[in-house]
Amino acid sequence: MLSWFLTLFISIASFTNAEFSLSSNLTQSNRIQILKILGLGTSGKNISIPMGLGTDHGLEISLANEFINTEKISQFITDEESQNTLYYPKISIGKGIYDRTDLFIHFIPYTATLGLSEFGGTIRYNFFKPDDSILSMSAVLSVNSSNFNNQLTAQAVSGDLSIGMNWNFFSVFSSVGHVKSTGTFTGGTQGTTDTLVNESESVSHLHFSVGALARYKIYFISAALDHYAEPVYSLKMGVHL
Repeated sequence: MLSWFLTLFISIASFTNAEFSLSSNLTQSNRIQILKILGLGTSGKNISIPMGLGTDHGLEISLANEFINTEKISQFITDEESQNTLYYPKISIGKGIYDRTDLFIHFIPYTATLGLSEFGGTIRYNFFKPDDSILSMSAVLSVNSSNFNNQLTAQAVSGDLSIGMNWNFFSVFSSVGHVKSTGTFTGGTQGTTDTLVNESESVSHLHFSVGALARYKIYFISAALDHYAEPVYSLKMGVHL
């Protein structure tokens, strides 16, 4: 199972497009605009089975591919292939830790091909799941840190209320909440800032998502749209054990 999963990750990573460079002399307004797209866009996303792992199988292993619309900051990206869309794979492992509480960790191992590393975690509490009901509701808290080619390091914290409906082989879900990102842009003669020193910026935004999940035996596939300042599309596949 592990060797198959790593092979799948390497295969998907070969089709990713996350290696890019930011332009130099970025002003404060430029930096804030970039952070709204990249800092918020790479924040944690709740696209797993909405009923909760703690009351079901207990363990989830998955691989997602995320697509960020970067068209509005294309003038600040020097790699032409990344000026419209940034896409990358993300490994996620989830475990039901207590009753209706689930813990997820997700990460992107750094490679020269990706030029992007990321690590984060999510706590999800499934506080409403009546017996014999297809409806479930959860509170979701996520933290995340991303590094873009050592030019931008961004941290994000988000909180969401998630509502899902579950059938035997299919689920739909939606979330609404708020996310905040803080980013540090590197300075120096080879850096990105107009001041030539490291500069930190913060942004926040409402967050809305909608998605669906299909499952067969232990396997599942899900797709979601998360909207911050710009939309982020996700496709995720994995297993429940």
